[in-house]
Amino acid sequence: MAYYQAEQVKALLQEWDRVEETDPRILAYILGSISYDSADFTRSSENFSYSAVSQLPQKWRDRIDENNARLVAADQSPVDVNSLLNHPKELANFMLAYEGNDFGNQPGTDDGWLFRPRGMYQLVGREQYQEAQDQMQRLGELQGLDLLTLPDALWDAKISAMVTLLLPTSDCTGIRTAGYLHPTTAERCSSCSRIARTTGQPCARCKRIWRIQATPRGSMHVVRCSSRVSRKRCIRPN
Repeated sequence: MAYYQAEQVKALLQEWDRVEETDPRILAYILGSISYDSADFTRSSENFSYSAVSQLPQKWRDRIDENNARLVAADQSPVDVNSLLNHPKELANFMLAYEGNDFGNQPGTDDGWLFRPRGMYQLVGREQYQEAQDQMQRLGELQGLDLLTLPDALWDAKISAMVTLLLPTSDCTGIRTAGYLHPTTAERCSSCSRIARTTGQPCARCKRIWRIQATPRGSMHVVRCSSRVSRKRCIRPN
């Protein structure tokens, strides 16, 4: 394991020592989930810099096609994918700040770029960054830090580890987790059905079950998944 990877794992384990949960199976699940999401703790931000269309991940190409279809349906001109190459900010904004996006980003702004995936768990979108900020303030953690003003703070391993375990709600991977082994209730994915609480019902789009259990530090959520899917929001696998 390289130094950078070791520092990421070290920060996460130190933060784990601060929470009430002690079940090693929960820790193993968290480490495994974050390892998958961060390419074995080597990636702290989503890459939006590409020089050829063939380099774009299939999920991004699909999203570009979907967004262009929306533009055409609204009698607007589609965006040439070639104009987004070597322009990471423009690509991120087109991918994450389109009209009606699921990330809470404001169309016509740089929200897609400013709130692109960052950190061990890679928060994505203004909505998740705001959620993390609100939870930090509620628990009195990292006073003086505003993630909406300084989103790059998530590149710091200690801050990233803290945010990973702080959030009271989760997106589709659901690694925030005291309820992993003993779920008591469920809610639908916030990306597909905005905080629509049910009783054990799956997410309307990705079919994964949300599970929640309160902990002394706040509610921590988990979802169990039967298929290998994207680690960000409710995007169907390619």
